[in-house]
Amino acid sequence: MSVESCKRNPGDQSGGEDTCTEGWIVTVNNKNDHPLSFVGGLQASGALPYRGAGHPINPFFRATGLKYQRWNGNSLRQWHITCEYKMVFSEKDEDAAERESTPNPLERRPKVTKSYDRAEIPCFEDRDGNAILNAAGDAFLDPVVRPKSCPVWNVQINVAASPGWMDSLADKTNSDTFEIRGRSYPAGTLLFEPGDESDIQTENGVEFITVSFKLLVDMEGWKDKRIENGLNEMVDIGGGDKIKRKIKLPLKDEEGNELEYDDALRDFVSDPQMLDEDGYLIENPTHTTAVFKETEIYEEESFSSALPDLSGS
Repeated sequence: MSVESCKRNPGDQSGGEDTCTEGWIVTVNNKNDHPLSFVGGLQASGALPYRGAGHPINPFFRATGLKYQRWNGNSLRQWHITCEYKMVFSEKDEDAAERESTPNPLERRPKVTKSYDRAEIPCFEDRDGNAILNAAGDAFLDPVVRPKSCPVWNVQINVAASPGWMDSLADKTNSDTFEIRGRSYPAGTLLFEPGDESDIQTENGVEFITVSFKLLVDMEGWKDKRIENGLNEMVDIGGGDKIKRKIKLPLKDEEGNELEYDDALRDFVSDPQMLDEDGYLIENPTHTTAVFKETEIYEEESFSSALPDLSGS
């Protein structure tokens, strides 16, 4: 058996929302050669699709199988082969199609889905980035709480053995840009949350386990952010030196004018006062002069060197 050529037939290209068809003209050397004798070889070479293979343009369409007949009777050495592709409607159908098209479970692409978590978080700034303060310019003792939607990438992948990165990446953020489904996430915006590991499975003679994990997204960065305030302030004592001392309340008259007085008569503040980035007291703070302090609370590690490629999943 020998195949002279296998050419796509443009006249067979048709379809709709749920199905489409592709076709080929295969010419063989011997008119007695039946498709069963050469189709397998053409599938192995990639010239013809296996059942369950994705459409070359739209991967959500899957091949249902091949049909063949003599080509118009013009030549007994030519066969007309067609393949109908159907839309995959369910995850179960897609899994079955992938198992058939990729027999080795370790070679299957990661399963990636996106969901959203809803959390109640303290909020210290308004939509314009200004501090949320009361009418007197003080931070609220009980900060405003608001709901926040957190995008979550859910990943499931087959591996040969329990991966060390499931433990090493736990509760860490990405130190480098990491791409998921064509979108790039800058350093510090993804938080790794390990999931489950299955028992050892065997499929087509290959042993594997399935692991799952989540990548939590915060495009503002996984940092702690608060208004800079406290009961102590930094004070210059000369010579470029400064010390920390407890903040005292100024004495004022009925009209709000500050009075001259012995420092010993001043009372210590009982509520936190606004400070600048160097720890100095901010006089008469407003929502625009308040300062925020950001703190890195998670360790970072390279996701690109540890995790599987998810850019096209």
